Amino acid sequence: MKITKEWLEQRGACIEQVETFAAEWPDGTEIDAASLQRIIQLNLDIDWLASEILPAPAFKAYEAARATSLRAYVEATAPAFKAYEAARAPTWPAPAYRAYVEATAPALRALEDVPVTALLRALTLTGEKPSRRGLKRGVGRDAR
Repeated sequence: MKITKEWLEQRGACIEQVETFAAEWPDGTEIDAASLQRIIQLNLDIDWLASEILPAPAFKAYEAARATSLRAYVEATAPAFKAYEAARAPTWPAPAYRAYVEATAPALRALEDVPVTALLRALTLTGEKPSRRGLKRGVGRDAR
């Protein structure tokens, strides 16, 4: 499936999102693992994209995978956040924040990887066969 600037505009995507997309892909792009990962890096709204390209059953599967990963992220980062909150009062911001960022980085990376795998998997439910080209090893383990 190919996404273009015109396709985004027809569906009412935010102007800033369309401009960012068009700057990266002036001629549009096929949806595959590499383009989805780049969409995330550009802070484009991958959840909006999923809602536009997936039929209801596939979108439900995508949302379920995202919810599972978000729960895992919250659980994984809760102890670090609690420690950060306790430590930041007297030392805000530097040492406490740095420790928090370091402690939560692996969970955040895992959370960011899930939409790519979940959306690729959901697209297969629609009959699409998106390329997994560029998919990083280990991406989306939480989505399974």
